[in-house]
Amino acid sequence: MPPRRRPDRSRAEMPAAATPEENPLQRIERAKELRFSGYAGMEPYFGRDAAGRWGGVCIELAEQLARFLAVEFRVVETTPADAPAELAAGRLDLGCDSNAAPEADSAVERSRPLFDDFCVLVGHGKFAAPTTWDALDVPETTIAVGTGSPEAALVQRLVVRATITGFRTRQDAVSAVLSGRSDAFPAPVFAALLERKRHPALGPPVFPSPYMPMQPVLAMAAEPEHRLRDLIDKWHAENRGKFRDWILSALAKYGIDAKDLPPQISL
Repeated sequence: MPPRRRPDRSRAEMPAAATPEENPLQRIERAKELRFSGYAGMEPYFGRDAAGRWGGVCIELAEQLARFLAVEFRVVETTPADAPAELAAGRLDLGCDSNAAPEADSAVERSRPLFDDFCVLVGHGKFAAPTTWDALDVPETTIAVGTGSPEAALVQRLVVRATITGFRTRQDAVSAVLSGRSDAFPAPVFAALLERKRHPALGPPVFPSPYMPMQPVLAMAAEPEHRLRDLIDKWHAENRGKFRDWILSALAKYGIDAKDLPPQISL
């Protein structure tokens, strides 16, 4: 039976955090509920439909984990910046992160990567052909980024001499490229494919070499015996053959199918 979803609730209405005697897995089992982070504006990894229902690749995988644990599944809206503190405080059970993001702190630990993903560039002109990060590391390269995103932090480390402009959201960065104010924007692969579906004027995703992984991981409050992390890694290993179907099912809702995936992506 699929896990039952509960409507989003305010943080004030959330169940009590784990007690000092409980580890994160014990709290999930006691409450019979998995509280998972939801990030607005991060399609196709996270998103809401017209009725306000959450969906996306990371939501689909977390819901499959809840089904495995035989608990209810609930999405709690937060931000990537706030999620580590909410995990450490016990207000969330799991969050989604990227292995390209810096480690939050010792209060949070991460699972193994869930699937392959990379930081790509999408634009036009010189960004329509293969290139290297070193070749892009000149002031003439203009890149638009969503401020605070994992891909922004990664690009800012890779091309320190490039002209990088921060925008409030990824959509604002895409608009800057479409209007000619910037040459390209960085994104994980599935997001790049979605933006190209939305805006056919954009070129295909470019993978500057060396390829820069941005693999999604699940983040949780750290605990000495790593019970939840180890269980997630075991679940992932035992169900790896199902991940392709789960991911493609989530992507299909955004009009992306297997033939759209670049050869660098292995599901």
